Amino acid sequence: MSGRAFLSELVASSEGIEDLTHRHISYTLFQLLCKVARFRTTGLVHGNICPENVAISRDGTLELLEEYAKPSKLSYKAPEVLLEMPVTSEADIWSIGVVFGEMMNRKAFFQTAEDRLRQWTTVVETLGSPNPRFYNKVPLHIFTEIVRVPRASGKSPYELLPFDKCSAKGDKAPLTFMNAVDLLGQMLVIDPDERITAEEALQHPYVNFWLGYHWQCK
Repeated sequence: MSGRAFLSELVASSEGIEDLTHRHISYTLFQLLCKVARFRTTGLVHGNICPENVAISRDGTLELLEEYAKPSKLSYKAPEVLLEMPVTSEADIWSIGVVFGEMMNRKAFFQTAEDRLRQWTTVVETLGSPNPRFYNKVPLHIFTEIVRVPRASGKSPYELLPFDKCSAKGDKAPLTFMNAVDLLGQMLVIDPDERITAEEALQHPYVNFWLGYHWQCK
């Protein structure tokens, strides 16, 4: 990778993807979470976090495009965005979770649907139906649409990612597959009120490894 490359290019490259370690993924995640934590303090939401808007330099330093960011696909949009609910920085956490899952899975985590309702159906079929209390927060005109979506049990993150596809080069605890899947499960929670925050995620063992090496959020 000369200069910098977008994460979408790295994931699409068989050569690059084979070399991805938990160290690479954890550091990428750490930097994204730092940026969302900064947005959160100012009340901002990026809204378009996706591999096409994440550039990574040769040394692993990450740049999240803001001013010239491309609109992200529906597959990266949080449930509250799909369902026209109030949006907070937790929507960015969902998007990071989808990117995280894609890096772990070596392919798209959710298939991109034609419209928001079909994308919501994909989320429910993959992760399962949310707690019934969640539907009380959905605008009535949207609820009348999604109420037709059959309830589903879905799969846990451990079922969606049954084995570790990462290269083991240089990886050690706490940068483990089990810690990665645990954090992913807390990020991809349908109800934003129950989803992990950026600050909480930065304290997770899979990510706070970097704080232990005296790295600070920038």
